[in-house]
Amino acid sequence: MDSIKWDKEVDALVVGSGAGGMSAALTASVAGLDVLLIEKTDRIGGSTAISGGALWIPLNAQTEAAGHPDSFDKVWTYLQETVGAAASDEMKRAYLDAGPRMMDDLVARGFLRVAARTASPDYYPDLPGAAMGGRSLDPVEFDGRKLGRHFKTLRDPLKEFTVLGGMMVSITDVRHLLRATRAFASWRHAMKLVLRYGADRLRGYHRGTRLLLGNALAAQLFHAMLARKVPYWLDTPALALLRDADGAVLGATVEHEGRRINIRARRGVVMATGGFPWDSTRRRQTYPHPTDDWSMAPRDNTGDGIRLAEDAG
Repeated sequence: MDSIKWDKEVDALVVGSGAGGMSAALTASVAGLDVLLIEKTDRIGGSTAISGGALWIPLNAQTEAAGHPDSFDKVWTYLQETVGAAASDEMKRAYLDAGPRMMDDLVARGFLRVAARTASPDYYPDLPGAAMGGRSLDPVEFDGRKLGRHFKTLRDPLKEFTVLGGMMVSITDVRHLLRATRAFASWRHAMKLVLRYGADRLRGYHRGTRLLLGNALAAQLFHAMLARKVPYWLDTPALALLRDADGAVLGATVEHEGRRINIRARRGVVMATGGFPWDSTRRRQTYPHPTDDWSMAPRDNTGDGIRLAEDAG
């Protein structure tokens, strides 16, 4: 691999533009690294942008204020009951140690605003160590107008999260909309939503700019990337990881603007490409039968990063 012709060099190359990828790119930028984020599709946000957006971060700074004091031992018991040997103890400890610190850092830097759920049981509330709230955090509402001309670059949410052809709604919004003709407070809430949405469409936005759920999470991180001028390339799939004779990853070959480009990553390549919901072969190998080829994830989420990592050993 010593004969590789490098077309571009950066300190860190991040592959994938979901919450993981954008957080990694922001972290590299804050550390003073020359970073480039690449995304195989024409939109930023990945599966994050179409998700519910909840972040399960036990021991976060808001847990106690949310009415659910927590402890390491309690969370550890819950993870052992649910995850067990599927992940190493070292991995689980790293998650519980780094998760809250990661969240504190993103919040302190103004990259992200979140709110802990006061009533949100863990998925297995009957198991030892489970909590009834506090561990799950939601991104707060975000004004998509802050993205300016880049708003159209953010991946749209699932249509199931919208009404009237593009107005995002929460559970609380839905309740008010359904009661709009029966309670003045609900009518006022509904009118505020509809007038805001109507104004957005009159201004030429292709959908409402009041963002919620995972769309708000992706938008907040994207906004932070734009503010820090973190470069990103869309329509740029990673094709291969390039290694030296000892197997260490030196960079990656990507496809950008119709040509193959070798990018050297002096400090490393971060693979943040998600899972394999649209990889039919791996689904058949992994999941019990029968499983249909269906997923709420974007259809471009085909397990590319997993295959590249496997090919690189």
